Amino acid sequence: MPGVVLEEPFSIARFHNVIDSSDISKQFTIGLNPLDHSIVATENDETVDDSDLVLVSVQGEGIKLYNTADQKCIKSWTTPPGLVLNGSAIHRVTDSTEYTFALVASGKDIPKKDHNRIIWMWKNGTDNRIAKTLDERIYSMHVSSALSSHIILVNQNGSIVLMNNDLDRTVAKSSTPSSGTVIWSSVFVTTNPHTKPCCVSNSLVPINSTIILTINAHDNSSGRYAIYLHYYNEEQRSIVPLVKAEMVLKDKPVAFTFDPADGRITTLGSGGKWTVWRLKIKQETGRKLVGRLDNQLSTQFQGYQLHSDKLGDVAALAPLSEGYVAMVAPRLKNSKYSAEHVVSIWDVKYGTLQAERILNLADKSACGKDKCIYKISVLSNSHIAITISALVSTVAKDTKKSRAVTDAKSTVILCPFYSEPISLMAAMGRMNSTAKFLGIADDNNNMEQGGVGIIRSDMDALMDENMNDDIFYENWIQTLEQAQKKQDESISMLLKPSINVKTFTSTFFSRVGKKEEYNLPTIETTKSTQAYRNAMAEIQWKGKRVQNFGMSHHFVSSIIRKCFENPGFWPIHVILYLLKIRHIRSGDIDGGILPILVERNEWALVPIVLENVPDIPEVDLVLLLKALLAQGDTSPVESSTREELFKYIIDSPHNDIFMQQALKRLTATEIPRAVELLIWRLENVQLFESSETFFNVIEFTNALLDSHYPVIIMEPTLYEAVNKIQELTLEYTEMADQVDRLRGMLGPFERKQRQNIAQQIKEKLALEQQQQQRKQKQKSSHSHKHSSKSKRRAAAAQHDEQGIPVYRVEIFNF
Repeated sequence: MPGVVLEEPFSIARFHNVIDSSDISKQFTIGLNPLDHSIVATENDETVDDSDLVLVSVQGEGIKLYNTADQKCIKSWTTPPGLVLNGSAIHRVTDSTEYTFALVASGKDIPKKDHNRIIWMWKNGTDNRIAKTLDERIYSMHVSSALSSHIILVNQNGSIVLMNNDLDRTVAKSSTPSSGTVIWSSVFVTTNPHTKPCCVSNSLVPINSTIILTINAHDNSSGRYAIYLHYYNEEQRSIVPLVKAEMVLKDKPVAFTFDPADGRITTLGSGGKWTVWRLKIKQETGRKLVGRLDNQLSTQFQGYQLHSDKLGDVAALAPLSEGYVAMVAPRLKNSKYSAEHVVSIWDVKYGTLQAERILNLADKSACGKDKCIYKISVLSNSHIAITISALVSTVAKDTKKSRAVTDAKSTVILCPFYSEPISLMAAMGRMNSTAKFLGIADDNNNMEQGGVGIIRSDMDALMDENMNDDIFYENWIQTLEQAQKKQDESISMLLKPSINVKTFTSTFFSRVGKKEEYNLPTIETTKSTQAYRNAMAEIQWKGKRVQNFGMSHHFVSSIIRKCFENPGFWPIHVILYLLKIRHIRSGDIDGGILPILVERNEWALVPIVLENVPDIPEVDLVLLLKALLAQGDTSPVESSTREELFKYIIDSPHNDIFMQQALKRLTATEIPRAVELLIWRLENVQLFESSETFFNVIEFTNALLDSHYPVIIMEPTLYEAVNKIQELTLEYTEMADQVDRLRGMLGPFERKQRQNIAQQIKEKLALEQQQQQRKQKQKSSHSHKHSSKSKRRAAAAQHDEQGIPVYRVEIFNF
């Protein structure tokens, strides 16, 4: 199960304009900004939540405020022809007063000495505009939720200025500028560590303080950068330097992100290297603070254009919550002049690709090398906002002279996403797709570096008491190398393109167990779930089975991809055996196991897969549900089978939030059939194996009704069915309360039963020990070896008085 799910993207706006510029690599084209805070009123006096709003700044056209809920422009501010903006505008609402700020780079009527020094501000509308010229050239503007009445200006020389929203008073200014030129800046607010962690401790600065982070490039040293942290001291009304840290980058940086929760800074270089740094602040003697950057992760992207000599920085990054980073960039295809727009989500802890989407535009000519630049921003309503700008340099001719211009076609795209905190399981489940994305997998999608995989630990792994540590280590290494060699030989034989099903099956079982000591049953011609179950039960080894090598994840994932890649190649015995030992994972199969089975009409195998594959995504479960709901009278799936599969869908492991989002894929015609299946599931109370099964049905019902609440309300034919679900739920809830009251009465009987089980286990262990002692006396020649094994078996079989196994941990050193 991935940590992030990207939904289908959609566009909300398109722009086509001409920009006066001879060097587009240094020219701002279009930008996005989420709103700072509060509720915004539209022209019709309707209030709109700012989480649904995004501010779009378009070069040569103006500033527009869009509502992502209905994809409409609710406000706009126009700019005169020839005016050039220097970045994304900012819109905020404070005490019912609206402010819109824009940084002006140049213009026809603006002298060169005032370039990047002028700020335009609109207050409560589009007509009331104020222009403010400052002393220094400005790099960027920021707002802070802790400073609702102020705006922060970061100058190109590293100095910082704090002004009020009306731009008529300077509140604070940093004493001295930082060394070098600012290339990136960000602002965050310190939090209470009891509610939300922060990289800056509240022992260094007060809670709810505004921190300004800037990254400066050294003027006289290529590849060296300095990170400065300043904070606003409200008592002294001054901007105080906090800490400085140094960073060395081999390639020119294209984009940065910063996560204030743990101090992670990510950098994307023009050569494709994505690096994750960790900023640590430590207080040394006195009150001096020292900042240090630790390199935690580094990944090399292959096949992506991140920087262009013609266009400048092409790719873009944006931080997501829960430790993720979103990247948008063009991925070059086989032809170096064709490309596709790709947005991907990466976790900064393990460096795995968690989600990926290809953005399809109507204008196919906009896809290619040196054609597009990208911007990305994250909205608070779980949407990623992306701009794709196709740029073409041309020459405009007027009555007097010709001038160099750039024809820009920009598209604003929204992509909904849902995320959970990254976990090791989610990272491991995305290893294969990450390797493929980074281009470090071969044609068979196997890692170039070989590996046995997971080494099984057991009591037999413990060393012999009389064996020297060095000898034991050498033997362990030798066994490991032999297993690695056997595994590599087996994979190369099984993945041959010319191998047939019979040879594949015999080779697999002969490599996994002793040669020719396995029994494969004959499966009936008419495929049925029961026939598959019977075949799984009959797959066994003759005598004692001895593995040639342990099946690692690398071995199993390579084999299972081979089994499902071609419809004409179907080694059913191998698939059933791997299902029997629960070694198949849906993430190891391109496209997922359920969509492939549905596409190939292998309905008899679906219940077994739902029982034995634990990582089926929620989207695939809903895809199976849609297939069941769409089946007609001529369907190969019987009604009883359909109901059984629906039961498996509800009880399959899944995340409730992701399942609710996946259920939105059901159409209005499928909802009544899904409700009928829910009523059938609730009415058949004998199918509830436990209270957990009942809870699963209730959670699935809530998810379905919540995700399609408007449809259910507007469809009178569903009222009776919904009332029926309510009556059944109340009836079973009351029944569960009555049964729960019996817990106290049955408590003594349960304790007595546990004591009886414990007594039986003690008697059984005593009998086994007596038998072992007799055998030890009879086989004195093997006393040492036998006693060590018997001790291990006895230790593993120990139980306490309650009948609960007691486990022992043994530690040894090489």
